Amino acid sequence: LSKEMKNFKEEKEKEHELLTIEKQATENELSNWKETVDSLNEKLAKEKTVTVDLDKELDEATIKLTEHETTIKSLKGELDQTAASVERLSKEMKNFKEEKEKEHELLTIEKQATENELSNWKETVDSLNEKLAKEKTVTVDLDKELDEATIKLTEHETTIKSLKGELDQTAASVERLSKEMKN
Repeated sequence: LSKEMKNFKEEKEKEHELLTIEKQATENELSNWKETVDSLNEKLAKEKTVTVDLDKELDEATIKLTEHETTIKSLKGELDQTAASVERLSKEMKNFKEEKEKEHELLTIEKQATENELSNWKETVDSLNEKLAKEKTVTVDLDKELDEATIKLTEHETTIKSLKGELDQTAASVERLSKEMKN
């Protein structure tokens, strides 16, 4: 029985180590997503036209990022508490099996929650990419409209100059006719 308990303890400790490693990898991936979001925010700031709705979404994403950072700190705290629990549980062999199973369940739930957060961040990044593409399209359309308006303005200025020339010629003709009529 003692060997079985020792083997069981070692197995559970290995499971705990694996879950801890998986959790760290997931946190690293979450950090990478955070860096991606920060990069997208910089690109959006460089665009000529940023809509109010996009600013609002970026603010909300920043708030969510802060909330997620707080969650990560909380999860790290819980992980530290779990490690301390493992040491205490080694002295309480009678309840060891029950305690380790509960701990395993908690870590699995935390891992699932973190994976859900990663999924949400991916959706946020996809949404920001989509909005960035739309903003670029709007900018291109506005540039095209500005070019067309500039061409029309140039045409109108040419027409106005031509009409002024004709008006000056007409005024000169009227003046000559007026002088001829007096004579």
